[in-house]
Amino acid sequence: MQKATFWPYFRLPFSYFLVPAFMFGVVLSPNNRVAQMLWLFVILHFFIYPASNAYHNYFNPKDDRLSSAKPPRQIYFISLFLDIMGIALALVCFPGNYTLALMLFAYVVASRAYSHPIIHLKSVPILNWVIVSFFQGAWIVWMVYISLAGAGFDAVADQRVFLPGMLATLILLATFPITQVHHHVQDFEKADFAISKWLGLRGTFVFAGIVYKVAAAGFSFFLKHYYSMNHAIVFMVLISPAFMYYSWWCFKALRNKSNASYANSLRLNLLAATCFGLFFMVLFLEESTAFELPQLVP
Repeated sequence: MQKATFWPYFRLPFSYFLVPAFMFGVVLSPNNRVAQMLWLFVILHFFIYPASNAYHNYFNPKDDRLSSAKPPRQIYFISLFLDIMGIALALVCFPGNYTLALMLFAYVVASRAYSHPIIHLKSVPILNWVIVSFFQGAWIVWMVYISLAGAGFDAVADQRVFLPGMLATLILLATFPITQVHHHVQDFEKADFAISKWLGLRGTFVFAGIVYKVAAAGFSFFLKHYYSMNHAIVFMVLISPAFMYYSWWCFKALRNKSNASYANSLRLNLLAATCFGLFFMVLFLEESTAFELPQLVP
C-alpha cells in the first residue's frame, strides 16, 4: 500500500466539525496570543484528532466508509506517533503548562478506551454517548481556555468558564445520536448499541430537536447575561440555517427512512460547524476584550 492511501484513515476534514469548540475556548480566553492560538489549533486538529480517527479506524474498520478491510498495521503506529508528537509540542509551545499536557493525555486515553476492542466504550450506549460529547465539547473548551489563559484546572470552577463547556457538550449530546441514524443496521451486526438505536429513528430526531432547543436557550442566556441581548440575537440569526436544515431533514427522514442518510448527516454537521464557527469568529473579532476573566495562576 502506498503512503498516499494512508491519509483517508486520518479523516482530516472531519476535524473541521470540532473547530467551534476550539473557537469558543478562544473567545473566553483573556490572553489571546496569536502564536499560541495557532500552535494549539495545529496540535489538536493536525495531531490529536487525526490520531484518534486513525486509531478508531484501525480497530473498527467497518465504521470506515472507505473499506471494511483491516487497515495496514502502520496506521496504528502512526496514530501513536501523532499523539506523542502532539503532547510533546504542547510541552514545547506552552512551557510550564503541564495542565494542558495532562488534559491532552486524558483526551487520548478516553479516545483509546472508546475504540480499543478490550474496553470498547463504543459498545456501551449511554456511556459512550456521554464520554464523546463531554470530551469533544466541554473538555476542549476548557482545555483551550486553560492553555491560552495560562490558568490551572481550577479555572473551570468559574461559572463563566464552566457553563460554556457544558453548553458545548449539550450540542454534542444532541448531535451524536443524529450522526448514528444512518447505520443502525451496521451497529446491530457488530453488537455496538448506539443511543439512537434505543430511541429509534423518530425518537432520535425528536430527542435531538428538544436538546438543540435547550442548548440554544442556554447559549442565549449565557450571551445575554455576560455580553448583551444583541449578541444573543446575532447568535440566533447566524445559527438559524442549521436549525432550518435540521427541521427540513427531520421532516424528510420521517416520511421516508432513506433520507436518514450519511450524506444528510454530514451536511448537517458541516452547516452547524460553519454557523457556530462564524458566530464565534464574529464574537472574537468584535468583543475579544469585552469578556474579561481574571488570569489565574496554576
